[in-house]
Amino acid sequence: MNKKWIKPLVLAIVFIGSLVSFSLVTNKSQTDMTTSLAEATLPVVSFSYQGTTVNELFGYVNEMVDTNMRGNITPVGDDRMLHIVVDTDGVEVSELQYEIRSMDGTRLVVKNATKDFSRSGNQLKADVELENILQDNEEYALKLTLQGKKQPIYYYTRVIKEKGLDADKYLNFALDFHSHTFARDEDGSYFANYVENATGDATNLGYVDLTCTVRQIKWRNLICNPVTPLDIAFQEINDDYTALTIRYILSTVTSDGVNQYYDVEEYYRLRQGAKQMYVLDYERTAEEIFNPEGTILSGGNSIQLGITPGDVEYDYNEVGNRIAFVQAGELWGYDASNNLLSKIFSFREQEDFDPRDNLNQHDIKIMNVDEAGSVDFIVFGYMNRGKHEGEVGLSVFHYDGLARTVEEEAYLPCNSSYGILGSELGQFLYESDGRMVYLVLNHTMYSIDLNTKETKEAISDLTEGDYFASVSNRYFTWIDAGKTYQSETLHLIDLSSGKISDITVGNGEVIRPMGFIGEDLIYGVANASDVVKDAAGNAVFPTKKLYIVGSENTKDILKEYAPSDGYVGTVTVDGYLISMQLIQRNEGQFVVVGENQIMNKEADKDTVVYLKSYGDQERQKLSQIAFTGQAKAGKTKLVTSKEVITQDNRAVEIQRDPDVTRYYVYAKGDVLYSGDQIATAIRKANENNAIVVNQKQQYVWQQGRSVYKDPLNGLSVAASDLESGTIVQAISGMIQWEGKTGSVSDMIAQGNSPEDVLVTMLPEYEILNLSGCSVDEMFYYVNNGTPVFALTSQDTAVLLTGYTSSLVYYYDPATHTTQKMATQDANNIFSQAGNVFLAYQKN
Repeated sequence: MNKKWIKPLVLAIVFIGSLVSFSLVTNKSQTDMTTSLAEATLPVVSFSYQGTTVNELFGYVNEMVDTNMRGNITPVGDDRMLHIVVDTDGVEVSELQYEIRSMDGTRLVVKNATKDFSRSGNQLKADVELENILQDNEEYALKLTLQGKKQPIYYYTRVIKEKGLDADKYLNFALDFHSHTFARDEDGSYFANYVENATGDATNLGYVDLTCTVRQIKWRNLICNPVTPLDIAFQEINDDYTALTIRYILSTVTSDGVNQYYDVEEYYRLRQGAKQMYVLDYERTAEEIFNPEGTILSGGNSIQLGITPGDVEYDYNEVGNRIAFVQAGELWGYDASNNLLSKIFSFREQEDFDPRDNLNQHDIKIMNVDEAGSVDFIVFGYMNRGKHEGEVGLSVFHYDGLARTVEEEAYLPCNSSYGILGSELGQFLYESDGRMVYLVLNHTMYSIDLNTKETKEAISDLTEGDYFASVSNRYFTWIDAGKTYQSETLHLIDLSSGKISDITVGNGEVIRPMGFIGEDLIYGVANASDVVKDAAGNAVFPTKKLYIVGSENTKDILKEYAPSDGYVGTVTVDGYLISMQLIQRNEGQFVVVGENQIMNKEADKDTVVYLKSYGDQERQKLSQIAFTGQAKAGKTKLVTSKEVITQDNRAVEIQRDPDVTRYYVYAKGDVLYSGDQIATAIRKANENNAIVVNQKQQYVWQQGRSVYKDPLNGLSVAASDLESGTIVQAISGMIQWEGKTGSVSDMIAQGNSPEDVLVTMLPEYEILNLSGCSVDEMFYYVNNGTPVFALTSQDTAVLLTGYTSSLVYYYDPATHTTQKMATQDANNIFSQAGNVFLAYQKN
């Protein structure tokens, strides 16, 4: 070869080699920048009770606040043995520590450890004999800690040393009831003693209760069977009833031969009678796990979701050809223009029934879908797997519709349970186009800047009932702290732009937000002189005019309503229907005289994407997301997103006040309500056969009570209060009942309300303003042995002291005697007086 070509040839080879090497390195770097979600690794702890595995617990990598971790409850028999089972999944465990505290977390009862395990493969068993200091039928908080090589792992539950509560009988009954729902060769007579009149929905297998037909309870024509072990969890164990849940994955085979799976949960609330078991409640929900291998599209313009228990979380872009939806805890995206289905986010492996993957303790909130199919979304709750495995928190994600990648933009850790976090965050979340996330926690709106990871208090000292958000959460209205029923200014912020508008009244008027109908603001105006307080200190806001205005321009009045005679009281909004309570002044106080409604006809307008139902002979009522456009012809393509690996720290922090008073409504293992309004909590609990606890996990109210309570004896009034009215004497009677002394009349004369007096004179008690509740809901406190203050008119009051199925007993301070009246008469009297009640319980 000519030497003059050697050097150029060598240079060319070096250049090509460098180019190839650079390409390989670059491609490798790009490949390593994305990954699949890491598999679950933490051990699962459960308990063996009477030979049955119950109460699966999932691990936390950080210590949680004990009083925020109310979970299931594990029964212990007279032998005080706790049979613990650990599925390690290969994690080395050297020691198991256990710690038992009082439910409020203040008193350590037991702290011990064991290394005495029996081993079988990846399963460890430990039989722990608890110390003989647990009181019978008293609940305690139990924390288990597994010590491994890498880190300690924490597990939380409640424990009760039961005596005469027969938890085993309830467990066996629930398992028997469950098995009969799948007994195809039975005629259904087993359920005759439990099923009520078939007045419920007989067309939906997604939700079944005792009002449905026996055929519904027995899955009608659906040939199905559980394919996972039953996840049995005791939710409540007390002397009135026992509640437990059974979760499992159900399998069917479609007519096309495709395996279809469902996430199913059964809830039982049971009471043992003298001769039989009473099924107080039975509810079953089933949600189809979306299967992309089945028929996805029907007719080219709908996505078949199958069986769903209720509403579906979904969103779409402006033209409706990019759709995101949540199904059974997974986020999916559909691109109709390209007939492309994307699995955007999921903790579940396809057809992998690992209980850690299928744990349903998280929620997904879709924030935005753009024209490229990109999706902004938030995942909050317990993190089943991935880099935050074993944590509770909130992750803000962005899905790139072109690159098919998911990137975490911010992460907010939390030290409370999914139930508490979900009940709070479920009320308000919003992400603006300017990459700002807004959320409300503990009476404060926080902002998270996704660009800088900076968190701020956007609006502080919010009062429940004094703020509302529009349907999209874009608009938020509030009045300043301490101005309830007294504000002359209402604030409205457009969180998309940050613009704040104020609506101001004057000339002796006050203003109050009432909610939103869609995106339109509702507010009321009253005369300041008409806002009065009842004898217990509760204010009434008699609205003389109700306004509906456009949120973009509050001067655009869409509707103005003024009652012809009287005022508007409370206002509730359900979809596009406004219901208004009408009130009138009667002898110095306001009484309810009727109701009126306003319907927004705009609710009927067409939309490009909507949820609809259709029928199926086997599965009955099914759900689908329909869109007005047409999907691209051909077979649907399926892609699964990859997670973008990020090197920088995306964690953000919010300082929360741990001493804020909160009430939590627990039903079926979930938190239905979290807030500071005890009356609201009790009403929700009564509607859902639930319980109410405070931030210390102390019971504040529960439905179960004895069928009668003899009237309290020995009530008296302090001598210094005998010449005062019955309101003063009733409060004096409550204070005397607790062995306290003092002049109530003097404190009232100084401008204190009856509630203020109780707070001052009973400092070791939590004073509960239960105004707005019913007489029947007050019997819980009477049953606990405390009198309940009740107004009978603007100027008179009595103390509730006992009850039967048809009578109410009360102490009448006017005569200093115990009287009785029919329950219906009591309802009428207390309702006309505004249902004003005050009670208390030990802190």
